[in-house]
Amino acid sequence: MKAASKFKKNTTEVQAKERFNSMLEQRKQWAIELGLNGDIIKDLYADLVRYFINEELKYFNDKEQ
Repeated sequence: MKAASKFKKNTTEVQAKERFNSMLEQRKQWAIELGLNGDIIKDLYADLVRYFINEELKYFNDKEQ
């Protein structure tokens, strides 16, 4: 997370909503292909990635100050 934030220029790049949404849909598809509940897997990944995005935002904002 700290290493990734070095490549980001602003908080929009940290959040990367299009990439986030695309990743979630891909995980959902993979889950469905494996016979799993795609919505549950998507929700799990969303929670996990949101946590890391929030941590990265904290780190990003701290280094800007």
